[in-house]
Amino acid sequence: MNPADDITDAIRRMHVTTRPQTDRRILNEAFAALDAAVAGDGGLSVSGPSRIFTLRFGHIAAAAVLIVGLGLLIMTTGSRPIAVQEVLRAVEQAPNLRIARYTPDDMTQPAQSVWVSRDRKLKLYDTRDGRHRAYVLWDADHGVRSFRQPASDLVARHAMTAESRIRAERSMTGLLGLLPFDDANAVPAGAQWVAVDAGPDSPVADARTYDLTWTDSGQTRRYRFYVEPHAKLPVRIERYVADAAKGAETMDLAQVITASNETEIQSLIYSVFGPYDPSIELPPTPPAFIGTPSDY
Repeated sequence: MNPADDITDAIRRMHVTTRPQTDRRILNEAFAALDAAVAGDGGLSVSGPSRIFTLRFGHIAAAAVLIVGLGLLIMTTGSRPIAVQEVLRAVEQAPNLRIARYTPDDMTQPAQSVWVSRDRKLKLYDTRDGRHRAYVLWDADHGVRSFRQPASDLVARHAMTAESRIRAERSMTGLLGLLPFDDANAVPAGAQWVAVDAGPDSPVADARTYDLTWTDSGQTRRYRFYVEPHAKLPVRIERYVADAAKGAETMDLAQVITASNETEIQSLIYSVFGPYDPSIELPPTPPAFIGTPSDY
């Protein structure tokens, strides 16, 4: 196989789909720049046994940029789809996340925000209660549950039972409540993962958009994912439900996911609950303790 065939075969293996008109235009401009470079003057003269070339740096640079641009076009146009398992595992493997949940009643302020630090086994809930906000912190590593009353500075801390610590740690694994199943291995049988065009009104720029749909007890469930293509982490997940009155689906929940870090989470915890002294003996958690989830 000659070099030209090698290049053709390599491009074919990339599964590239480009527009012939675009490729032809880029190549024509590249060759025109090269022709101008050879025919021009005022550049670098290179002597050889049989001929003298006069090359202009500007034209050579332009031609190089165009050819490199064609290479990038070939490499990016044929980008493969992102599998649902890749997206879900990106959630499972992220060390620190913030999940902000919005309802149609107010898409400007989250009804609830959740911060998770898997390394430190921390989970902080910030839930709106009318005009006030309630904070609940699960510190599974130290076995402490903290609660800050809405509309007050009162902070209550209690020791977690062994069972509640196990439940708290379990809640920090898997998909963190983003979907109605626990982990990437629990995707319902027969579920469809389909790429869609969100159009110019997409709430997330430069994201890949997919719909995950399946049937549960005769009802169709649909979640729309907006996925960051490099990290494969979903940055927004919308839940849709059937609206009999409108005869169509409506969005009833939007979850915005962002990568967080230890410094941000620790600073937020300190600002809400203040310093924590582990040497202080804590009372056991009362049965009627207000928390999220309530069965912890």
